[in-house]
Amino acid sequence: MVFSNSGVGDSAWEPLHSAGIPTMFFQTSGDAVTRDPRSTFTLVNPLPAVFGPPLSIAESKGGTRVAFVVIDVPVAVAAFESNGPEILERAGLDYDLVRIPPGTPDMTPQMREIVENGTDIVQVLGYDAFCIAAYKGLE
Repeated sequence: MVFSNSGVGDSAWEPLHSAGIPTMFFQTSGDAVTRDPRSTFTLVNPLPAVFGPPLSIAESKGGTRVAFVVIDVPVAVAAFESNGPEILERAGLDYDLVRIPPGTPDMTPQMREIVENGTDIVQVLGYDAFCIAAYKGLE
């Protein structure tokens, strides 16, 4: 079974894996999926794209707190549920995971809270209209 990016990749993977059907993902970050050494293959590791920029900025600019504004779908939050806490702890950063439901047109209340919390860095993960709403809210 071959997957590109799927919002239900982890859920679809479980029965396929149990049945012994090999799977290939373009990218995924689910904990069980990424730890299978026998029948699951991932072409791109999304973790550097998710965590690399904010960690690099924090290191170069002296930031200590990151807010991840993430569309609340399983494929988007998977990295934060599996590898995220360990990666951010090793980097010595405090962070907030702000889950926003798809289709939220105005994120001003959530963005105001991020600014008031003294957040140094904001990483937004979602589709184009989602990111635009987050950036407008930050303004």
